[in-house]
Amino acid sequence: MRDTARQELLNPTRWRDVLSELRAQTLRFVTGARHVMPVGTSCADHAHFAAEIVYHPRGTGRTRVNRTATSFAAGDIVVYAPREVHDQHAEEECEDLCIQVELPPGAARKLRYGFLLESGEGDWLVGEIESLSRSYADGGGLDQRVLDLRVTAVLLALVRRACEASESLRISTAERYVRQAERFVRERFADIESLREIAGHVGLSESHLRHLFRSVRKRSLVGYLREVRIDRARVLLVTSPHGLKQIASMCGFADEYYFSAVFRRMVKTSPGQYRLKQVQPLS
Repeated sequence: MRDTARQELLNPTRWRDVLSELRAQTLRFVTGARHVMPVGTSCADHAHFAAEIVYHPRGTGRTRVNRTATSFAAGDIVVYAPREVHDQHAEEECEDLCIQVELPPGAARKLRYGFLLESGEGDWLVGEIESLSRSYADGGGLDQRVLDLRVTAVLLALVRRACEASESLRISTAERYVRQAERFVRERFADIESLREIAGHVGLSESHLRHLFRSVRKRSLVGYLREVRIDRARVLLVTSPHGLKQIASMCGFADEYYFSAVFRRMVKTSPGQYRLKQVQPLS
């Protein structure tokens, strides 16, 4: 957030708690809309029965929710709670891509205010918001179900990322670096050739990152990388027809022999025996 004094207004934690209670329930796509606000113009106080997602691909301005204002810039995404009165003022010409999402009545009553996610440009979420802002609900059928699933995924992803951004303001610098390293490992484990790559991604020296990781997680960074790779290998052994050589390569191991040695040490059985035991038909 640009203004930490406004975190109470734009704190996504409550959204996470409420949406988590819904478990597998799908939200409902209401409609999409797109409009441009010329510089200096305002949109008066208004509210919607549904939650509203607003992506600003260009322009700067401010929005006021519950009498408290916060600024937005190009690339920002603002989410408003159902029936929450808000306005908007364009300090530069603004383009708004809007999506309305209907929540179950019980959940909608528990939500207030909204939250802001900064600089979403170039993200898959932006592509989905751009597409959904051109869409219209038909009230039923498969097309409506597809829209419902897509908008549910978008809102949940926005809440998760906003919570991560909010939490990062409160965690230590060391924890922040460690989380960045863990995320990079989970996303790139098959391609990482050395710990130096992970350190370079987070902006630290290899020795400094290794020290931080062990200090914060009480384990080694290389051990975490191996665990992520072995966890993926266990899934592939059970769900894919690939041989050990292919699985080793897909999980980032130099060869099948080293993979087998690491697997046996961590899982206490060989990859072949693990696969045989997991896929045996029930008697």
